[in-house]
This record gives sequence, structure tokens and C-alpha cells, in this order.
Amino acid sequence: FDRGIGTTFSLDLESLLTVPLSLALCEFESRDDAMANPEAVLEGLRRIAGRLHVFCHRSRMKRPREGMLLFSFLEEMVVQALPKSSTGAFHPKVWVLRYRREHETIVRVLVLSRNLTFDKSWDTALILEGVLQPNRPSGVRQNGRLAQFIRSLADLSGEPSELLKASLQSLAADVMRVEFDKPEGFEDFAFWPLGIDTAVPPVLDWEHSRLMVVSPFLSDLSAKRDSGVLDRLLEKRSSVTNNVLVSRPDQLDALRPESIAELQATTKIYVLDDAAVCAEQAAEGAADTPVERPIDSLSGLHAKVYVVEHGAKVSVLAGSANATSAAWGNGGDASNVEFVVELLGARKNVGIDALLGDQGRAETGAGGLLRMLKPYSKPDNQPEIDPDVVRLEQMIDSSWRVLAVAPISLEIFPEEGGNYRMALTVPPLDIPDGVECHAWPVMLPQGRAQEIKARKKGVAINFSGLPIYALPPVWAFRLRGRAGKAEQTVEFVLRLPLKGMPEGRTAAIMCSMINSSERFIRYLALLLAEDPMAPGADMQKRGAQGHDRASNGASSWETAVLLENLVRAYSRNPKRLDRIDALLEDLKKGTSTASVIPPDFEDIWQAFRQKKK
Repeated sequence: FDRGIGTTFSLDLESLLTVPLSLALCEFESRDDAMANPEAVLEGLRRIAGRLHVFCHRSRMKRPREGMLLFSFLEEMVVQALPKSSTGAFHPKVWVLRYRREHETIVRVLVLSRNLTFDKSWDTALILEGVLQPNRPSGVRQNGRLAQFIRSLADLSGEPSELLKASLQSLAADVMRVEFDKPEGFEDFAFWPLGIDTAVPPVLDWEHSRLMVVSPFLSDLSAKRDSGVLDRLLEKRSSVTNNVLVSRPDQLDALRPESIAELQATTKIYVLDDAAVCAEQAAEGAADTPVERPIDSLSGLHAKVYVVEHGAKVSVLAGSANATSAAWGNGGDASNVEFVVELLGARKNVGIDALLGDQGRAETGAGGLLRMLKPYSKPDNQPEIDPDVVRLEQMIDSSWRVLAVAPISLEIFPEEGGNYRMALTVPPLDIPDGVECHAWPVMLPQGRAQEIKARKKGVAINFSGLPIYALPPVWAFRLRGRAGKAEQTVEFVLRLPLKGMPEGRTAAIMCSMINSSERFIRYLALLLAEDPMAPGADMQKRGAQGHDRASNGASSWETAVLLENLVRAYSRNPKRLDRIDALLEDLKKGTSTASVIPPDFEDIWQAFRQKKK
């Protein structure tokens, strides 16, 4: 892996920790597996530092668990972004990754409907890959809108660093010299970013012969039935086939009764079958008035797909855009930033019927998407909407938007005894009565949160006695509101501009994590292993179990395996030993290494260092 960018609407920082592992080391099957291997996560983060940037909608980061020093290494990786529209969302889910080999550069593009969270939902993923052609005389015109989207991220992020701007320019230039392989079953494709002054795909006109819309979120039919995405489903051009709409039950229930009646005249409407939705998730979604609004609580349908048939040809649009006016516009410009890919092919191969599959086969458990669906029936008795709940959600959402754009800042001041004070400066906030706001550094327990009372004038809140490793620019915010009998709480994270960061924080964090000879030995095993999942890496597990440990903190078995790995690295790839020098340098900057580095290793390493010279 050489360089890359990713985009997401909501972001779970624990999910992000798994990305460096996949790119630089190895894959873990779950968040718990990753959290149980902090040395592997740390080394993955160190290897891709400055080479990966992940953009998310500002204020849509989930608060991580308390006291995890690993999150400090994500601070420069995360970039917050906002769309040009004050009411819109930064909503694309695109990854552009560049890989370099000795004589070849590969660019991989992932266009997803999935955020970087641990959601358990049904999503789509499209992967395009191609080889860079450095001597190509002209750019690949087909990739122009993708390059434009990559460059636009600098403006959407506010004030990008020089490193970030250079990275975006490099990736944008390279994608223009790549001919991506066409996905199997399709004849061509096109990139379509939305919300960055680019056109809406012309395929979504009114000339289709048949249309299928798969979207978890919906905007109702427009007043004149002439501008919304769902309006296009009212056009039926065949007496024997219907259009198709697949969505979530709650979204369909929220449509006006007359809208459902109009749609059912031309469209078959489906929802996911109960067997396709985890029972536990369904139960979670059935709560009458949830007090908590987790950022990554989605389950069920989350895919966004549009299948547009024109006679024997078909266009399939897939990506981040829901069937809403915010995504596509409603007679005007879209307010969201989105990204979709249009795939072109033959109707008989990738058309609506081919994707849905045969009804008979679906009933036996075979076939396509249809086997996961059931017809939608609007409930006879709609649940009553509590006006207090609606009003409270509006209050919380408006407060959330206010905090997302407020010029909040941090400054660090040294204190006696080697600790520090963090001061959070907050301008006047237009937060409605009935909503409380609290804030605290993510490294601290939430019990230390302080209330921000800044409705009429700005305030500053202070946290004192903080060690150098507990000075994050990433802070947690909690909004808690009450309206009538309704209560609601939401928590999120903001990365804030910061002044006065002392030198040596990264080294201090390293020393806090590698604070024993046991952890030092396990980390060395990871640095030296050609494959982190190979038998030699088993030294990490044995070290964790205290296998035959001697008084100096390293077992005789560990010392023998370490020597073997050092010899192998020296003979096959001496540059790998440079990682050990970098580790020792960081540890020496942070604290004394006498209690961390076993004496046996000092003797061994000096011999290898002399050989290297």
C-alpha cells in the first residue's frame, strides 16, 4: 500500500483502527480481535502514517471507548468535511487506494453504500481496479469526474494541510492515467459525483421503459409529480411488467396514503423479508422512544441501487445516494455530497428481472434478490406520532448542526509537575432551551464531562492535571434534551483546532503502550515477521501467556525465536531492521528504556547494528 483516501458519512474510530491492519499487516475478523492485538494495530498505524486520509461528515464520529491510547494515532488520519449547503450532508462512501510494486502501480476504487462503522446492514460494494499507465499521452476522459471529486475534498475539508493537498493532487493525477477493468457482466461504466457542481446522471430522465429503486430512505412524491426520484416510478410503459421499489418499512409507512396508492398502481413495493433481518436488531429498532441515538445503529436495508431499463439496454446506478431530494435534488440542486457509479449492460444479463430472479426459484431458496424480499403492506393502524418526540428530535438535530460548524478551539498550557491544562473556548451557541451540552477529552472518563453554558456569551472550560499523552485534539460532546415526557441523548466526537501541543507526545504514547519487556518482545516479533499470521509471530501469544519467562522479562524461547527472526530479516530484507532503530529512537525520546528493553536484546542488537554498518 502506498497512498489512499476514503470517504464516509458516519465514522466509528474503532472500525477505522482495522483499516491500517488490513492495508499494512493482516485482517482481523472482528473489533474484539483487533482490540486484543494492540501491538499489531499500533504497527499498522505507524506504517501508513501520513499515507491514508479518511473524510467524514463533521460531527458524525462515534465516541470511542475511554482511555485507548491507540486512538491518538488516528488524529491526523481523520479529516472532517461539510457540504456547501448548510442543510446537506457529506455522504459519499468512496475509497481510492494506490499500491506500488517494483515495476507496477495499481489503483483500486471502491464505491460503497456502507459507512465505516460496525453496522449490521445489507449494503453494496463495487470494486474497480486498473494499472497506472505513466507514459499515457492523454488522460482517461472517463475518469475525469472521479479526479474532480478527489480534488474537491480539499475545499470540503476547510483548511487542508499541505500534506493532504499534495496527496489529493497526486491521487487525482494518477486516476486520470488508469484504465479500470470493466466489472464482469457489464459493457461500460461512468463515475457520477453529486453535490460538487457536477451534473446528475442523464439516465434518470423520464424515458425509461422500466425502473427499479432500492433505497433505505425516501422522500415522498413531489407536489406536481414531476421532479422527485419516486415520481419516476409513476411512469409505467408496459402492461405486463411493473416498476419495483424496495425500501424499509418505516420509510414506506411514513409516505402519505395517497402516495402509496399511486405507486402501487405502477410499482411492486417490497421490504426485506424477516429472515434477512437479525431478530436482535429488529427488536432494537422496535423501541417506542429510544433514549440513545447511536451514530452506527443501522440495521436491515442500507443499499442504494437504481436499475434503469431502456429497451434491451440497462443502466445500474450504485453508491451512496438515497432516493431523497437531498441526494438528487427536487427540481433544484442536491444539498448532499454523494457518489455513485453507473454500470451499463444488457437487460437480459443485468436487468431488473435478472437481479430479482425467478419467483419460483426464490420460493425454494434459490434465485436472486427476490428470495430476500416480501411484499409491503401498509399497516391498517398507523402508530400515533408523539409531537414531543418530533419536537425533541428537531431540537437535538439543530443543536447538533450548530456545534458542527461552531468555531470551537483548544489551547494547551503547561503546569507544574510536568502536567498540562487544556482550555476549550466556545463561542455563543444558538442551542434551544431544553437541551444541555457537555464536553470532555476522549481520553478521559465521561464522568469528567463539563457542561457548556454558552447560549448568550462564549465560555471557556478547563481540564487540569493532564499527562502529555492525554492531550487529544479530539473531544466528545453530549447533547441531552427533554420535551414534555420525551428524553433523548446523542454523543459524537469533533476534531478541534489546537494550539500549544508539546513536543514528545507521540513518543510518550509509545512508551505508555510499550511499557514492559514483554510488550517490547511482542512488538519486535511483529516488526520482524514476514507474515504477521505466520508461526514466528506466535511469539506474541506465548509472550502474553508468560511462556518460560526468565527474570529479565524475556523467556529463553522468546530470545531464541527473536535471534532466528533477526537473522532471517538481515539475510532477506535488511531494511526491515530499520524499523527496530525507529522503535528504539521513539522509546528513548519518551522515557528511560532500562525497564523495557531486556539486556539480552541489547547485546544481540549491538552485534546486528555493527554488521549493518
